[in-house]
Amino acid sequence: MEVPFLDLGRRYVDVADVVESAALSVLRRGNYVLGDEVKAFEVEFAAASGANFGVGVGNGTDALTIALAACDVGNGDEVITVANTAIPTVSAIVQRGAAPVYCDIVEASYTMDPGHLEELINDRTKAIVPVHLYGHMAAMPEILEIAARHDIRVIEDCAQCHGASLKGIGAGGYGVMGCFSFYPTKNLGGYGDGGFITTDDEAIRDRLKRLRVYGQSERNVSIENGYNSRLDELQAAILRTQLPLLDRWNKRRREIAEYYRSNISPEHIQMPQEADGAVHVYHLYVVRVPERDLFRKRLQDAGVQTDIYYPLPLYDQQPYLSADAKRRCSMTDKVAGEIVALPLNPYLTDDEVEYVAKEANKAAR
Repeated sequence: MEVPFLDLGRRYVDVADVVESAALSVLRRGNYVLGDEVKAFEVEFAAASGANFGVGVGNGTDALTIALAACDVGNGDEVITVANTAIPTVSAIVQRGAAPVYCDIVEASYTMDPGHLEELINDRTKAIVPVHLYGHMAAMPEILEIAARHDIRVIEDCAQCHGASLKGIGAGGYGVMGCFSFYPTKNLGGYGDGGFITTDDEAIRDRLKRLRVYGQSERNVSIENGYNSRLDELQAAILRTQLPLLDRWNKRRREIAEYYRSNISPEHIQMPQEADGAVHVYHLYVVRVPERDLFRKRLQDAGVQTDIYYPLPLYDQQPYLSADAKRRCSMTDKVAGEIVALPLNPYLTDDEVEYVAKEANKAAR
């Protein structure tokens, strides 16, 4: 059996009618930038995320960059985040002229370790960016408590956590802003790039809207330097058709995760864990094995595709070196050589899920 890591064509077959209808409607109306579809989606996705306001932008990286700009992060500042994340998290920090400072991760969820966070804070620390990774939220109550003691703003990277929650609060609902991506592979994905920022602060919402259009307070009048980063009307219309399906898709992800948990032996494979009060939405199903290359080769020979998120911590990549290049994060280093993602998405068949579990057990022996 051949099991793809992800086949987006399967999703399209399921939703083709509504996607095509939404796209044609936009094309025929002739308004393609910041129109009624974007306005409606901003209201709908903010509400679904539990936020008062939402601002659509061009992509998830822009969401983080513009959120940092709204917090006046710039040259000479430091922003604390993690090194076990996608490049865009830190790319946004560097684009603002700030220096990334890397906090270690907890082994259970691979997210920011509050126990390591406070020692990294100094008078140059301007923001903290915890990353909700693989579908599981970071320990936000503890992170916010530390940030509040130092009067530092927290911006959530929610790119992998559409629909996740912790202690009843959704991703994006803890920090001053939450930043989302609608890249096609996400739990809520479009058919191109797209991004979003949630906030409960009306003044921040207004500034975000300026920043995404050159810093304009009105047409052709800029009051600060800004960006050209707008969620396309076409993508907003398509995303509006997908948003009502998100809960169903996340439920299927959790069903597959539970099957893996119950049927893959933990003897040689370390399985994902969920914190108390967390709703994990399994954007990725990441396990750990001591001999990863051999494990992946055996699965590949059996027809099962896997991937690695992420093989190289960001402090080992030239553009994103730490402000203190000698500082290492022991847990980040430990897991980097062991993590591997198994296929998990809503359109895997039951037979495929069973086959992945069976072959994973064989490959780990």
